[in-house]
Amino acid sequence: MEDEIDLSKYLHVLLRHWKLIAGLALISAVVALVVSFLMTPSYEATALIAITRPQFQLQFDSRIPTLPEQQQPYKAFPELALSDGLLKQVMTTVGTQLKPEDHDLTTFQKRFSAEAGADPSLVRLSVTGTDPQRVQTIAN
Repeated sequence: MEDEIDLSKYLHVLLRHWKLIAGLALISAVVALVVSFLMTPSYEATALIAITRPQFQLQFDSRIPTLPEQQQPYKAFPELALSDGLLKQVMTTVGTQLKPEDHDLTTFQKRFSAEAGADPSLVRLSVTGTDPQRVQTIAN
């Protein structure tokens, strides 16, 4: 039975160096605590947007045929939600609550992410930032 492993050797090494192991664990915990206190908190607000079909379809005259019901471009909605024109409108709407560095469109755009939901007619828009109230206002 040469294949058996003797764990007593490893146990003796661990017991002999227990102070070093405990000290390294304590130092690591203290460093992690200090780093967590020094980091600025980051908040994320998410808004769920539902795209629905129009309730009414306009028909001018019965002699003019209406187009058959078209498929909505669901895959384009997340990209449209992050378009420059829409984000400029958001910037003007919440302009008084923006930080000075957020007045640049590319910096402001980095705070946003959009993805399609489980149902393709849903778009999940997320905004990140350091002020929870401001992030919530921008997402809404």
